[in-house]
Amino acid sequence: KKDHHSWDPDLIYFDNQRTYLTCSYYVQQMFGQSSGQYYYGDVVTIDNKSNLQEQSAVLNTQKRELYVKLVNASGENKQAHIDLSRFGGAKKVIATTLTGKPEQENNYNEQPIAPKLEEIKLKGKKQNFDLKPYSFVMLTVKF
Repeated sequence: KKDHHSWDPDLIYFDNQRTYLTCSYYVQQMFGQSSGQYYYGDVVTIDNKSNLQEQSAVLNTQKRELYVKLVNASGENKQAHIDLSRFGGAKKVIATTLTGKPEQENNYNEQPIAPKLEEIKLKGKKQNFDLKPYSFVMLTVKF
């Protein structure tokens, strides 16, 4: 609750009339919805990768979904190359994107940082994906 928090930052802030979710809340939510049984370290390569770009690919066999997480914490666009050849045909891909400028933060008056969902079309089993600056993208690939 406003002015009564245990640590900084909390994930959810509220007062008697309003509430807002922090960027950290959304990141934890996205990771919490994307667990699986198998990790694949070679599904994604990122051009000119530095320690500000990372990737993870996890397969959930029960849901028949692959979660490809892409992070670009730099101020430059990056290109990721995704190879889904070993997984067979994807029926649907949903991109959940969390992005904002470094100086932005959610507060009681505005919440500029929130996930945006978009269905994307695959052009085959190998796909190039633009990583915008300061972004976290989770691709949910449904088989």
